[in-house]
Amino acid sequence: MKENENKHIFANTSQNFKSYSLKDLFSSRKKYYILCLTLLVISGTCLGINFSLKNSGKKYSDYSNFFVNDIKSQFNISESSQNDEGIIENDYYVYYYRDTCSACQDISPTIFNYLDKIASFADPIIMYLLNTDNVYSNYQFGSDFSSAEAYKNSLINISSEDEIISFFQKNTIVTPMLFHISNTKIANVYLGTEEITSVLSLNDYSQYQTIDKVTEQLNQTSEHYYIYYYDNLTESRKYKEQILNFVSQNSNSINLYFANAEILGIIDKSIDKDFNKGQTSSVSLRVSSLPYLIEVERKTSVNSYIGFDEISQVLGINNE
Repeated sequence: MKENENKHIFANTSQNFKSYSLKDLFSSRKKYYILCLTLLVISGTCLGINFSLKNSGKKYSDYSNFFVNDIKSQFNISESSQNDEGIIENDYYVYYYRDTCSACQDISPTIFNYLDKIASFADPIIMYLLNTDNVYSNYQFGSDFSSAEAYKNSLINISSEDEIISFFQKNTIVTPMLFHISNTKIANVYLGTEEITSVLSLNDYSQYQTIDKVTEQLNQTSEHYYIYYYDNLTESRKYKEQILNFVSQNSNSINLYFANAEILGIIDKSIDKDFNKGQTSSVSLRVSSLPYLIEVERKTSVNSYIGFDEISQVLGINNE
């Protein structure tokens, strides 16, 4: 027996402690050091990759051609003007961000992806970027607003420079925030990464037949087809997987097109169910709530169906 081989560390007579020989201890420590070194290398590699990804990617400044320089100018984009890509700017988004806003950095891939693909859309809603770090240096918190919904509702329908400046002189500019401006007024406001991502995400509907332009709605070559209207925020979001699964299994037996009503800008909650019946002009079509289905026959809207239960009955979807 080798000397010291049976000498023990923590040689306590208590049965609650396990004793180790120097050989065992050295062997355990060796494994421990190897494990620590391995974890250290892995951690360092991961940190390096993460740092590289964050610093090698795109930045907001790479999209300076979409910049809005101040709050005033967001209402001064002419409805009849065209941008460099030849896109007519009837409706558009203005996205508020800050360089020091972590959520704005988290959502930046979605923002950049939308801007990268905007020129390929048939009838897109173009988006402009407004860096609020360049607007005001001192903000006040609007104590009158009890919720995000109250904040958003107070912004909707603002249409003038004086109104928007007055609002932000009294209230915090929240980031990230997205305005949908239509007819020179704020039509919708989306706050936070989840809402904005839902609006701007380019989703799986695109792998099927889509209608991306208002004028295309009643002008497809088929004599008979349906248009399923959705967006990424309302009730229709719940049925996305179900409707896509149905179409993938029945694409040969049903002629169905998908249209993002938010992108098309045709949502009008005031219309009644028969509003679209008999319409022969694509630009006149409106939807009241989502999901919404329009049946088209010989370039004429012949029926409208509201809600997924009613749509399921018409299309033959098992909605149990």
